[in-house]
Amino acid sequence: MKTTLFALIIPACLLTHPCQARDHEFNGPRLGIEASYEDYGSGADGEAVAAIAGWDFAIGNAFVVGLEGRYTIHGVSGSETTTTPAGLLQTEDISINDNWGVSARLGYAVSDNVLLFGQGGYEKLDINAVRTVRAQVCAPPNGCLVSRNDFSFNDDMWTVGLGAEWAVTKKMRLRGQYTYGDSDSYDRNRFAITASVQF
Repeated sequence: MKTTLFALIIPACLLTHPCQARDHEFNGPRLGIEASYEDYGSGADGEAVAAIAGWDFAIGNAFVVGLEGRYTIHGVSGSETTTTPAGLLQTEDISINDNWGVSARLGYAVSDNVLLFGQGGYEKLDINAVRTVRAQVCAPPNGCLVSRNDFSFNDDMWTVGLGAEWAVTKKMRLRGQYTYGDSDSYDRNRFAITASVQF
């Protein structure tokens, strides 16, 4: 859908008039810091901080196309304990370690300093997961512990989101965004605020 839209916008712009962007601030490279709350379901949630680098390109009078890369430092973790049919306590501890991603966005400048946009991308997750089984009644020589298994894994996640960005000054931007992520293991909801500097 986005490819088709781009394919229609660019030739029309070139044929009808020179591609002169409105006098808005959303054009050029940028670096930023994102603070977010992420919910992966099953009790796994928490705060995260990401370093973001991107580049926006003005197309036509108000359209903006952008590319972005990110690396996230997570505080997301969760723990769930259940009872097995044998009467043992099984605990699964999950935490998100490394997370990096790339994305593209298509935006529309509704004014000189406000951009509304949609964004889609891909992220790679490094998930630390440990399953511990314990007896409810402790007995020597091993106490409560019955087994401990590490089943950490990497996960691929596709993302789609909506947001609004405000050019506070010619260099400073503030952004609010909601992003939904879908992988084989999780559905993720991310609510984020980003401060960035345009060069």
